[in-house]
Amino acid sequence: TIYGGAGIDLIYAGNGDDIINGGTGADTIYANGGDNIINGGIGNDILWLGSGRDTVTLESGVGFDTINNFQLNQTTFHLGAGLSVNNLNIFNSANGAEIYAGSDRLAVVSWTQASVIQNNLSSIFV
Repeated sequence: TIYGGAGIDLIYAGNGDDIINGGTGADTIYANGGDNIINGGIGNDILWLGSGRDTVTLESGVGFDTINNFQLNQTTFHLGAGLSVNNLNIFNSANGAEIYAGSDRLAVVSWTQASVIQNNLSSIFV
């Protein structure tokens, strides 16, 4: 388990399966290899997913995550308390697919079209 704590952290995970929590602050997390569970924590975080099967936790009211290297059938999202796939809005922006719950931006999935996520909800959101 890797925990960033308070402040702006730069986290590099190893090649194994890791649990990564950024804590508070605008963190940058590199997941690298392995099947990782990633929670950016409180703040607007930048996540670089690795080559394994990564699960990213999306939460409301804590800032948003910019998710890089999303891979269909490899990357999954876990929704935090009070969130349901039924109350998500997903649309295209200049930065990629943006995921909202009401007016709260949860994530920007870089280099990904909203339709990729919308057409695969049951395999992406676990």
